[in-house]
Amino acid sequence: MSHKNDSTSLFLQWNLVARVGLIFFGIVVCTMAFSQVAQFRFSAIAIKGEPPTGSEARIFSAGQKGIEAFVDEWLETAAHRQRVKRFFGDMFGVTSDIFIVNENLVLRQTSDGIYYSPAKGPCDEEQAVTISPWWLAEGSVRVCSSSTSSQIYLPDGEDEISCAGDGIFVDGCGCGPDLIICLPESEFQALHQQIRNEFADRGLYSYEEGLSWFDLLGGDFFYGTRLLYWFYLQRQFFGPQSRALTKELRDELMVIPPTTWVRAPFPNTGAERAGVATAPGFLMQNNNFRSRIRALTTHLLCRDVDSALNTDDYALYLNADFSEFDRSHGTRGDCALCHYPLDNLGSTLFGWSDQGTFETNWQQSPPRPFLTTGHVFGESGDGPGFLIRGYLERGPGFAACMAKTAWESFTGGDWGQLAASDRELLTIAVEKGPRQHLRSLFASQAFKGYRLPSSSGAGDNEASATPLSFSDTIVPILEQSCGGSACHSRETSLGRAYDFSQEDIFKNITRSRLEDGSMPPASSGKSIEPDDRQLLIEFVDQ
Repeated sequence: MSHKNDSTSLFLQWNLVARVGLIFFGIVVCTMAFSQVAQFRFSAIAIKGEPPTGSEARIFSAGQKGIEAFVDEWLETAAHRQRVKRFFGDMFGVTSDIFIVNENLVLRQTSDGIYYSPAKGPCDEEQAVTISPWWLAEGSVRVCSSSTSSQIYLPDGEDEISCAGDGIFVDGCGCGPDLIICLPESEFQALHQQIRNEFADRGLYSYEEGLSWFDLLGGDFFYGTRLLYWFYLQRQFFGPQSRALTKELRDELMVIPPTTWVRAPFPNTGAERAGVATAPGFLMQNNNFRSRIRALTTHLLCRDVDSALNTDDYALYLNADFSEFDRSHGTRGDCALCHYPLDNLGSTLFGWSDQGTFETNWQQSPPRPFLTTGHVFGESGDGPGFLIRGYLERGPGFAACMAKTAWESFTGGDWGQLAASDRELLTIAVEKGPRQHLRSLFASQAFKGYRLPSSSGAGDNEASATPLSFSDTIVPILEQSCGGSACHSRETSLGRAYDFSQEDIFKNITRSRLEDGSMPPASSGKSIEPDDRQLLIEFVDQ
């Protein structure tokens, strides 16, 4: 009897152990499953900017395809292309409130479809002429004869005639052959968008073609449409300087397709151009040589301008075009510590005005183009191409900055929380160029093992049972991480449209831009703590 009771007791003990083991095993399996689902969702949002589709989720849950296979597919999608474009746009995007074109050069249409310049006014049908405009691949338009002119480009040997800029008001002056001086109102918004997105599109092109960082940031080639190419010419000739356009430059313009983005040589305007450093939008948004260096340093080295940029303690102003006032900074004690590196870097961009025009130094006798000599991270040289190459090859921390920017943009995670070995591997990958750098990021163990902050814990569930207060909880986060930035400042048109002090406007934010870390963008210099980011996501969901 005792032996039987012992056996029964032993059986019950083993049965209990087995049940506990099964429960524990089930918990482990469920936890692993939840972890894999979370990673699956995170990878989709990080790579293509949106959650997995319903079809993808069903295939994954059925075990028919793993995360790595999906990652390979997502890297080839149009959604990923847009995610990459947004990444570069956040790096050097242009705000919406830049000045584009004198309104008198923006052609409007009458109810009969006849183009006219606001400076000249509309006309009747009998006063209109037929012209093939520069912005069309083929075809013609009707335009008021008072808005045309044949004196815009110059045959060899003739004196210069200026009909651009304010010349539009003068009798006999107008938009020139093929309306080359003027822009149709219908194309205004498209041009504005292309100026703002030029670096984003150039970045996507460089990524897809496997180009180098220098090709992207400082390469001596144009990438865009005829509309954007026209703006390069407008900045240099039509607008600020009211100078005539040569037939050769007009012919260069007409080679560029009207709507297709292509790579082509920069317009031959007599000044060296180099990628983002001489892009009209960048030059206008950062309207002097010091602000341009600060922007490049912030985005390419992830730091502000300081004495550490003077990598060899250089203590001379190399460029002869520095004013006496500029040179005086070198005699002002602590001021010199920053101004020697800042100004010697910036002098490679001398001559570029706040209108994106390369100007002549009229203070010299005789007048001549500005000198672009500078000292860049231990070497002396000339021009914007030399400047950008110096940032890439000798700038203190360029590779680490690009690795940090990409990690935080695509994951929303804190670069400083990564293991040193992971940071080193991702930094080394930068040397391979934008495409291999980003591909290496998505293939890295750090990315595969990363987890977004989760609200699955009991404490989080308990907290989320009470609705979050917009004014008490959300507004302080937005004021610290969004308000006052270039995007959400109340003083800009974009800021007014996305004024996050208004609850209904914030509730319309795309959830994925909070999840994937692209808000706030790295270019803003702002960040959101993981716990605060989770609160914003919970508030959008509630």
